[in-house]
Amino acid sequence: LPSSLQTLEAAAFSGCSALTRIELPAALETIGVNALNAGGLTEIKVQTDNTHFEAVEGVLYNHGKTKLLRYPCKKPGTTFAVPASVTTIEAYAVFRCAALESITLPDALETIRHDAFNECTALKSITIPKSVTTIGNFAFQQCAALKDVTVLWNTPLTLPPGVFSGITPPTSVTLHVPGGTGEAYQGKDVWKELTIEELPWGDFDNGLHWKYDA
Repeated sequence: LPSSLQTLEAAAFSGCSALTRIELPAALETIGVNALNAGGLTEIKVQTDNTHFEAVEGVLYNHGKTKLLRYPCKKPGTTFAVPASVTTIEAYAVFRCAALESITLPDALETIRHDAFNECTALKSITIPKSVTTIGNFAFQQCAALKDVTVLWNTPLTLPPGVFSGITPPTSVTLHVPGGTGEAYQGKDVWKELTIEELPWGDFDNGLHWKYDA
């Protein structure tokens, strides 16, 4: 891309299935929603003097790595651990990444925006940290292989109606919840459509570790 480029508009490279690599120039300041939805993309690079974006191992983040912006659809590998610094997974960040079977979310994560993992059709399980306060609509839509979701809130998070849409039947997904909270989840829209199982321990601590409830 030219060195003078400052803006990539929304969906700029959407549908460019033969595009495998892209390098973003130093002057780039703005990337529109779904701009890098190129179905064959294996790697994203950013010139080192860009002050708005950075890429690590081919994955695009904002400068400072607090936001995951785009995981290339065809990046080799079936697992991805989101860096510990990330607090927001942006809309369409992992959209149509059909090879990913396992994604690890960081303890500090707060926001999963709409369509973040839409059509990750090989994703088998996900643990959502207790720090998450917002999950956007269609975040896990069409994740056909998803069978296990573990959540860490004692009080169920309120979800928009389409978070797990396209998973048929929704009861094929087992929702693991903290011990003693099953009834609360069974009374909450969206969560109640899944098969709810209480974990055999008590409360969770602030991370992903069990805390024994004597």
